[in-house]
Amino acid sequence: MIARTTALAIMTLATVPAALAVDGFRKLSGAQIALTLGGMQFTDEVHWRQVYGKDGTLRSFDMGRKDVGRWRIRGNEICTDLGDDGDNNCFEVWLRGNRLVMQRDAEDKFPNEGILEKPTEARPAVSGRKP
Repeated sequence: MIARTTALAIMTLATVPAALAVDGFRKLSGAQIALTLGGMQFTDEVHWRQVYGKDGTLRSFDMGRKDVGRWRIRGNEICTDLGDDGDNNCFEVWLRGNRLVMQRDAEDKFPNEGILEKPTEARPAVSGRKP
């Protein structure tokens, strides 16, 4: 019984990237990530945005808080470092049109999902504040 439950859990976790592929998302290679994200921003259009400079700088705006750090490509992942979290934030990148998903791996239950667009100077709205 335990072996069957374990096998079912493994099969379920292994289908997360497959689910993205079924939805029309394609996994980007390291070179594709650099070309796609460099000079762009990734945002949920409300609470946060991350601006990926072509020079490897990363500007993060999250609920009124601004951080500056770096991003780089490691294999087929993007790794971000905002100073206090080290270089442990590495993600696979999946793209469909301007919809983007960043996830650590197939076991990531809380991937970052949003849109990719040209950087704006507008700040994401914060509840109770005017933009």
